Amino acid sequence: MKTEFTQAEVAKLPFAHHVLRQGIQSHDKVPIDAEGNHWHVTDVHLADVVGSLDPRYAGKTWLDLFPCTDAPYGLKRCFERMRDLQRTPDYYKSEEKKQKYEFCNIDGELYIDDGHHRTVIGRVFLTANGVEPVMKNVLVAYYTRGLFHRIRILPRRLKHGLISHFNVFK
Repeated sequence: MKTEFTQAEVAKLPFAHHVLRQGIQSHDKVPIDAEGNHWHVTDVHLADVVGSLDPRYAGKTWLDLFPCTDAPYGLKRCFERMRDLQRTPDYYKSEEKKQKYEFCNIDGELYIDDGHHRTVIGRVFLTANGVEPVMKNVLVAYYTRGLFHRIRILPRRLKHGLISHFNVFK
C-alpha cells in the first residue's frame, strides 16, 4: 500500500478541500445519556468527520493539515506519524482499541477531540489506497445541544448524509 503522498495526489481526493468546522466547547453541550454513559468505543467512518474541537485545526482543509512529501507544512507532529505509518500501516486497519483517539458526536455531527494527526493521515491513506476509511475501536462521546440545535443543523446533516452513520438516538 502507498504510504507517501504529494500535494497533487492528496488534492485529487474528493474531500481534500473540505474545511473542518469548529466544534462546540464542552460547556455548551449536554451528554446524551443523563446517567453519564455517553462514551462508547465504536467504529468511526472518517468521511463523517466534519470538524475539530481544537481551534488550531478548525478552518483548515484536509489538504492543509496533511504532511505531503513535497510540502513543508501540515500538522506539527504529523511527519512523525507519517514515519509510524510507513513502519506499521496495518495500524489504520487493525481491530485493536486505539488509545488517546477520541471523537465527539454533537447531534449527529462528528468532531475530532483527540487524534488529529491519525485522523488526517488515516483518511488520506485509506481513501487513496481504495480502503473504506474506517477507524475501528475508538472512543466517541455523544452530546446534544437540544432540539433547536438539531433542527438548525438538520439541512446540513441531510446534505452530507451523516444521519446514516451517526444517529444521536442510537
